[in-house]
Amino acid sequence: MNEQILNAIETLSNNFEKGLKDLNKRIDTLEKRFDRLEANTNKRFDEVNVRFDHVDNSLERIEENEPKEIIAMLRVMQNNLDFEKKYTARRLNEINNQVYEIEKRLEN
Repeated sequence: MNEQILNAIETLSNNFEKGLKDLNKRIDTLEKRFDRLEANTNKRFDEVNVRFDHVDNSLERIEENEPKEIIAMLRVMQNNLDFEKKYTARRLNEINNQVYEIEKRLEN
């Protein structure tokens, strides 16, 4: 009877040992999967950080150049207005001269 108990204990011990080995294999597999997941996540976060850095740099350039661009646009608009003003003044002067000539002819 002692031998049967010893055999039963040995069988349980073997089964327990086999179960522990299987559990250790699963834990190893999970650790590897988590390591890959962590590596992929870190890689993606690094990519996102690079993109954010790029966006930050772009925003800084835009903010730095924005006043210069606005001033440049205002100068272009001012030049266009000055041109229109000169053209309108010249045209009015020509029309005024034509009206003067017509009035002069009518008086004669």
